[in-house]
Amino acid sequence: MHRLQIALLSLAFGVITPGCHSARGSDYLTSMYYLDGVDRKDGMSASIDLTTKSMRVAGDGFLLRPCGEQDSSSRCIVSSYFVFVISDTPNREWAEQGATFSLTGTCSLPLGHGDFQVSVVSSSQKHGTFRFYVGPDEQLLGWTLTHADGTDNFLKRGFDIGSCMTQRVRAQRGDELLE
Repeated sequence: MHRLQIALLSLAFGVITPGCHSARGSDYLTSMYYLDGVDRKDGMSASIDLTTKSMRVAGDGFLLRPCGEQDSSSRCIVSSYFVFVISDTPNREWAEQGATFSLTGTCSLPLGHGDFQVSVVSSSQKHGTFRFYVGPDEQLLGWTLTHADGTDNFLKRGFDIGSCMTQRVRAQRGDELLE
């Protein structure tokens, strides 16, 4: 029964992506991300392909490297563009693959008749400061990169980052608010 619930939830995420816009299931399955969550057909997109062990961001290609002794997975993506790792231990801060991560908060997003929690994970890396948005199934919903020239949001189609930002993401320690 538990597997059926997970399968139905996965199907729901593939058909209905959080935010105001509808999404194609194929985008969810192929790990496609678009600038600000909108496919403008201008090449400003990103993809992560665990099968070919590659990543493309706005036309630039990157090879995925192994995560320790494991291959890349949705929980661990290592490239020269960014490092993204979900820790196996429930800590607020962790270090993996040469990068440090901090669970900086959560926000609620609407899905169907309810809400679900998105975790916000921050990490300062080579290209700038990343904020990764992680769904309840540990699926990477997108990221924000703040760098010297500005900010880029690569998000799954229809994922509205404004929903998280306007809620003033609450830190998980106490009632401290993140701006």
